[in-house]
Amino acid sequence: MKRTSVHSARHAIITNYLRELRVVRGLTQGEVAHALDRPQTYVSDIEKNRRGVDMLQVMEFCDAFGVPFEDFAKDIMKRIRKARA
Repeated sequence: MKRTSVHSARHAIITNYLRELRVVRGLTQGEVAHALDRPQTYVSDIEKNRRGVDMLQVMEFCDAFGVPFEDFAKDIMKRIRKARA
């Protein structure tokens, strides 16, 4: 059976970090959704691992959070490596 990305550990690490960045910045899902020009349910579904997220979408989230994508990618790789250990 083919595993979809929303059921992978890596996807969970990415979406958990996106949520963490939103919360640390004091933003609501609605505020992030507005910045992304998407409905609030889009952000909610991603944070709850109900919706996949690709690299371009992650880059949009980074822009909304004011986080350089390069920094996000480095942090994600650290988190993935830590989860494997």
